[in-house]
Amino acid sequence: MPRAHPDLDFGPYEIDPESVRLLPQTFCLSHDVLILGKVDPNADTPVVVGISDPQSFDTLDSISRVMRGRRVLSVKVASEKIQHALTVAYGLAVVSDGDDALRQDPPQELEREIMLGDDTNIAAAETQQRGIEAVKLTPETDAPIKRMLNDLLIDALRRGATDIHLENFRREVVMRVKIDGLLHRQKSAVNKANAESVVNRIKVISLLDISEKRAPQDGRFILPVNQGGKLYEVPFRVSIIPGPHGEDVVLRVLDKSMAPIDLELLGFTSRDLDTFQRLIKNPQGMVLNSGPTGSGKTTTLYASLKHINNPAIKILSAEDPIEYDLEGVCQKQIGPKLEFAELARAFLRHDPDVLLIGEIRDAETADVAAKAAQTGHLVLSTVHTNDAVHAVPRLVSLGLDSEVIAAVLLGVLSQRLVRRICRNCAQPYLPDKKIREPFGKRAQGFEFVHGVGCHRCNQTGYRGRIGLFELFVVDNEIQHAIQDEMPVSEIERMAMEHGLAPLALDGLLKVEHKLTTLDELLRMIPYRQIVAHCQGE
Repeated sequence: MPRAHPDLDFGPYEIDPESVRLLPQTFCLSHDVLILGKVDPNADTPVVVGISDPQSFDTLDSISRVMRGRRVLSVKVASEKIQHALTVAYGLAVVSDGDDALRQDPPQELEREIMLGDDTNIAAAETQQRGIEAVKLTPETDAPIKRMLNDLLIDALRRGATDIHLENFRREVVMRVKIDGLLHRQKSAVNKANAESVVNRIKVISLLDISEKRAPQDGRFILPVNQGGKLYEVPFRVSIIPGPHGEDVVLRVLDKSMAPIDLELLGFTSRDLDTFQRLIKNPQGMVLNSGPTGSGKTTTLYASLKHINNPAIKILSAEDPIEYDLEGVCQKQIGPKLEFAELARAFLRHDPDVLLIGEIRDAETADVAAKAAQTGHLVLSTVHTNDAVHAVPRLVSLGLDSEVIAAVLLGVLSQRLVRRICRNCAQPYLPDKKIREPFGKRAQGFEFVHGVGCHRCNQTGYRGRIGLFELFVVDNEIQHAIQDEMPVSEIERMAMEHGLAPLALDGLLKVEHKLTTLDELLRMIPYRQIVAHCQGE
């Protein structure tokens, strides 16, 4: 990376790509922060960072935690300069615009790797695997479609999209990308005339049946990208469903370079972070993560495994699907013939210390997870509940005895993801009275900030996301309350007396720290929870 470039001139500090990547890309981009100079990860010398807001002590504290307690020195640097340096350090470019730009991620039953530049091999493998007639697009029509799809994918990655939606309507094809949890309509070259060819191309690179247009199909492919001078493989999960006006496609980005992130960067308060780290270091028991789809449960679970992973313990995970490769973790994907319960039962014969079960969603899986937690294993998993305390009746509804739940449950973490205020366009403002009203007196006395919209945040006022957390710890008193089958409301009251901070209150704390807005809390937290916990006193 040439220092002669004016935007990369940081005085006495060089920009070392390896040192920059000691912090996750999404964290650096959303917090306007950049490591300056060459950093030895194993040393204990201070770390110097360039940051647009040196008074952002939460950010500096998070960096110190990630750097294992090292002192962090801040240097004020203009936001534009930091963003440019990060763009170079994490530079994103398609490896090739030709036939080699995309590559199939081959199923386990295929013994060889299939390159997309060889359409004949793809068609042959597809014929062998699915027993259909091979389809080969002509070079005249195929090349523009390949370039169009490549451009579409790489543009979505540059924008930080997590999902790409192609939707066929009667008169048009709409492309929407999900950024920071919200869908945004995006201009694209895909239209009614070429949509079928684009869908066929996606099917080909995902080893799906081109002739099947009446049934849903799921697949997967990989896009090799050049990021900061290094080759990275970005997997995409594909879902195609038929409709009256054509097939709709959703592509989920599974960017391996973005995960797993450190627990210290997720947005925990210092107290909850320390408590949660103690919970996941228990030798046995069950720690659950709750929240709706898209609330960041998988990210938290992976961060938990990263925190406790070491050569002295064996970690086995059953996932659906495996979204990121975790070094040192034996990851297995469930399938039609191998469900969570069956795989977890098989795990117990492999002498594990920690089991990660992607989701407890039926009685059999709940039973196996509880037995594993009772027999000397730490079990990490997820459940779908609106808050942390309601994980208890959820486990009861899945057939677990209250005494068993009381014996194995160590704690439950409920979470949501809210958008961060864009630092580049943040300005003080007073929210409308209707926005403040549900939060009662707890929202009084704040200096509110919001983003007015700029080029950095695509005029949304937000850039990046942060977690809201509610940590329910099962101590001795609550353990007895669960065992005695006390009402959930009583258990929740006891938990709050013992330190549980509900989602709404954690959200207000982040509003007070100018990280997010009341609008985001209303968007992501159930209204009755906000009223109950903010107006209940």
